[in-house]
Amino acid sequence: MHTHWRESFVAAALMALPAAGQSLPGYELIDITNTPQWFERDAQINNHGQIVFSRRMIASDDRTTEIMLWDNGVLIQITNDNVLDEFPDINDAGTMVWSRGIGPDGKLEIVTWQNGALSQLTQDTPNDYAPRIDNFGKIVWYKAHGSGCGNASADVCMFDGVAELTLVSDGWSNQGADINDAGDIVWTRFNFCTSPYSGDVYRFRDGVVSRLSNGLTAPGLPALTSKGDVAWAHREPPLYDFEIEIWRNGVVTPFGPGGGNVRLNARGDMFYDRWHEDTQTWQVWHYRDGHSGQLTFDPYWNFVSGLNDRGDFVWHAHDPFETDIRLFRRYAVGDLTCDGLVNVLDVNAFVLVLISPELYSLNYPTCDAELADVNDDGQVNVLDINPFVAQLAR
Repeated sequence: MHTHWRESFVAAALMALPAAGQSLPGYELIDITNTPQWFERDAQINNHGQIVFSRRMIASDDRTTEIMLWDNGVLIQITNDNVLDEFPDINDAGTMVWSRGIGPDGKLEIVTWQNGALSQLTQDTPNDYAPRIDNFGKIVWYKAHGSGCGNASADVCMFDGVAELTLVSDGWSNQGADINDAGDIVWTRFNFCTSPYSGDVYRFRDGVVSRLSNGLTAPGLPALTSKGDVAWAHREPPLYDFEIEIWRNGVVTPFGPGGGNVRLNARGDMFYDRWHEDTQTWQVWHYRDGHSGQLTFDPYWNFVSGLNDRGDFVWHAHDPFETDIRLFRRYAVGDLTCDGLVNVLDVNAFVLVLISPELYSLNYPTCDAELADVNDDGQVNVLDINPFVAQLAR
């Protein structure tokens, strides 16, 4: 870009006006369903913005629970049957996996949905819960045996693309298995013999199982990023306040101000729930780069759910048994006006980011200067000019 070309936009850029208010700069809020007549939950999102979730049509009948797919504005009902379909996940290829009630007793088995075809992966007596799939088609889940403390003993199992493998079978309750494309697998091992219950977060890597935490009280399920970072929530004695910890490269770092049900991605976005005593509700909070803030301010219970590496975040909200699915979707890179389009109207704002990020933030308070990082090197500078111009020419 020539200097005179840049300077020709400076004056206009300085005159840019703020856009309408929004709770998270650089994001748009989308009501995926916005019809709280069903029990909708377990929403997961891939890096292309596709969202899967379960919808129970009749709250008292779990056999009416179906799998739904939201594909960038189009809502599709995947299943329509009289069996339980729940705990879905989706990878970047669009392959879906979930737990499905099969047989006269409705035992949960793992099924996959690929190119419109349903395939059954497991066929055994225990219930198979909450599968997670990576972008290579590997799947992890936990297999509940209904024995031990709290009748909750469970194994961590894996499908490696060829066969089902049992990774952990130690008599404890191992739940919430997750997997990334590097082959890391994490889960929480619960000990329901104690009161309050206790446990720890574990990782499986290259055939070795290691413990990441150290004696947690009332732990939650772990969140795993594509970089291998892990986050979890637990209760901290003696007051049993909610706390979050993050594990990176062998080091555990406490996070404040605390919360529960955490989600973390490779960008460093962290979404989590916080209990608000004054309103008796759960609300969603966000943390990144040393800044945290509350995102929801409503009379409902909001429960965090799925997060991708773009920073798109999905959750369910409303009353406990009549919920809807909501999405905070990050605007596209290059959309410096956050109007949903990347075009010549973004040029002034782009130039303003390069000249003064602080002034840009004042003029576009609902947008995000990081959207100018078009070459995705983690910095906003002149090296983003040519990729931005190329983007405009498409």
